[in-house]
This record gives sequence, structure tokens and C-alpha cells, in this order.
Amino acid sequence: MPPSTSSGPFIAVAGRRTAASRVGVAGEDAAGAPADRRVAAYEASGRAVVEGCEVLLALWDGAPSRGRGGTAEIVAFARERGREAVVVPVRRAQEVERPPRG
Repeated sequence: MPPSTSSGPFIAVAGRRTAASRVGVAGEDAAGAPADRRVAAYEASGRAVVEGCEVLLALWDGAPSRGRGGTAEIVAFARERGREAVVVPVRRAQEVERPPRG
């Protein structure tokens, strides 16, 4: 069955490299501490998501970022880049009451 005309944009996007495959940690050398590389990777991946989207959907508790690449930082970056950022308010897992087990 030939693809419908509405599938064209999807096929074009699906054919691109994924954001994860493009993420690099600029400025890191091989001697960088693993924790530093991990933090830089969070930031780089968040920025790659923003660069690859038109609308960012963020599940966010509204708190300031707890480090580079945190939700607050990436939402701000998206808005700076002219992307629409839709924020769904959430509570941290520690704040959600869980039913007793058993």
C-alpha cells in the first residue's frame, strides 16, 4: 500500500538521526570525571531535544534546576529558542502518598 500524503512529514522526521545519536559532550576531554560527563550529557541531551522539537512538553514540579540540564533550565532554553513549552505541573515522588503495601 502506498504511503498516504499525511505520512510524508512523519517519514521525513523518522529518517533523521535521533537526538540521542547526535548528543555529544562538547569541551570534555577523556580525563573528565564520569560525574562531570554525566551532567554535561544531561544538558546536551535536553538541548538536543529542544533543537529537534517545535513544542516541548515538560513534566515539571516548578522547582529550580538541581543542576545543569535540569527541567527548569531546559524549559527556559526552549523558550529562549522560540519553542512553545507546555508545562504539566507534577509533584515530586517524595510528596505523593503511596498506599501501604501488603
